[in-house]
Amino acid sequence: QVIHAGKNPDLKIRSTTKALSKLGDLSLLPGLEVQFLKDHYWHLRHLENLSQAVQDQQTHQLNFHFIDSSQLQTLRTEMAKCDQIVSSL
Repeated sequence: QVIHAGKNPDLKIRSTTKALSKLGDLSLLPGLEVQFLKDHYWHLRHLENLSQAVQDQQTHQLNFHFIDSSQLQTLRTEMAKCDQIVSSL
């Protein structure tokens, strides 16, 4: 979005999922990558909300004590794939 919105004002969207959809619609990202990034984004938001509920405070730092080791490994794998997609842009 940051890379292409200067040339394409249709990408100046506040919603992360709508912006990802638009990147796919414009063939700037393959559909599978768009879906992965959407899923990963919502997974991270879910973890953020869980962390806030566990700590009973508004925070944007993830506290991983409520995540088991297999979930943590999945998160690491997802984050590496996200980094790979973003780096390829």
